[in-house]
Amino acid sequence: MKRSLMLLLLAGVITSCNAQTSESKKGAQKGDFPKTEKQDENQPQVNVKVNKRYDDNGNLVGYDSTYTEYYSNLEGDTLMLDSLWNGFQPYMNEHFSGMLNRPFDPLFFDDSLMQYDFFNDDYFQKRFELNQQFYNDMFKQMDSLKLEYFKEFDKMNKEQKKGKS
Repeated sequence: MKRSLMLLLLAGVITSCNAQTSESKKGAQKGDFPKTEKQDENQPQVNVKVNKRYDDNGNLVGYDSTYTEYYSNLEGDTLMLDSLWNGFQPYMNEHFSGMLNRPFDPLFFDDSLMQYDFFNDDYFQKRFELNQQFYNDMFKQMDSLKLEYFKEFDKMNKEQKKGKS
């Protein structure tokens, strides 16, 4: 019994080793997908920096590394992410101020019936489940505002570039 089990285990190991090295007809590894035009168009610039520390005898005592990726937009210009991000919160406050300042008021405190199940163990869970559609609508509104903000920012950025030319 032990012998047949060992043979079965050995056959499994040998088979799995061979499965790792098979190649497709084109010579690429399995799992490689053909690159699309979009993938070739906007690849990140990658920078890897490794810092090593040695003791007086030349022995490695520590190291750390930093891996960074940098993307540019399709035109090759860098996106002014700081300006975009810094302007986003005031934009959201202007268009969605009530929800951002007190997001739970309409869910928990405007409902006169909420007082009856306040002492239940699952009060907040039940409120969340009852108001799931409210959350979904709120997230859709916020995503729409974000997209509208991106469009306005892009328009403003293009106008500034035209003014400089």
